[in-house]
Amino acid sequence: MKTLLVSGALALVLLSGCSGDASRDDPKVLSRRPLAYQPEAFDDLGLELLRGYRLSADHEPLAVAYAGGALRRFDVVYISTGEDAEDPKRVMDRLAGGLADRGWVRLPARPTDDPEEAPDRYRKGHEDLALSAEIVSGRTLVTWRLTKAAIAPVPASAEKAP
Repeated sequence: MKTLLVSGALALVLLSGCSGDASRDDPKVLSRRPLAYQPEAFDDLGLELLRGYRLSADHEPLAVAYAGGALRRFDVVYISTGEDAEDPKRVMDRLAGGLADRGWVRLPARPTDDPEEAPDRYRKGHEDLALSAEIVSGRTLVTWRLTKAAIAPVPASAEKAP
């Protein structure tokens, strides 16, 4: 019995020390990949531009595509993993360029939106994308919400995102 207790304690110590990823200890960062998070189906969003960011633990991510991409939903919050928060405007400028390169058209702000707090909105085909960045508790949060467009797609002749 004593051998069993010692073996169990040793196994517990070994398991707790095996994590070489320091960010796993960060409660703000999600350390597991949820089943409903399949970002591979969203190559037109430019997620590679978010190096240094991981899934936020405060938001259950949803990134799914059905019927060969005919129906897609992307509702994800990423959080910076570095020591210093990245300026939200800088993040948004970098992401906007990546979206324009992939065919997304930036939509004008709604008259009722506060320009400081409203997300940037984009449209591609029959999808709308709301994208925002903010600093919370010393970390930069980037929020993506992709939904089906409520109205007809923007014509190809419309102005592209900056």
